Amino acid sequence: MGIVKDIFLVFGGSMLGVTVMCLMNASAAADRAMEKKGK
Repeated sequence: MGIVKDIFLVFGGSMLGVTVMCLMNASAAADRAMEKKGK
């Protein structure tokens, strides 16, 4: 049971990390697009 919990925690943590990375990249790209439109 402990092993399963560890795997779940690692998997959940990596998924959260990937989601955060995607959100950061998306917001950065949006900022760049807005800057281009402004100029």
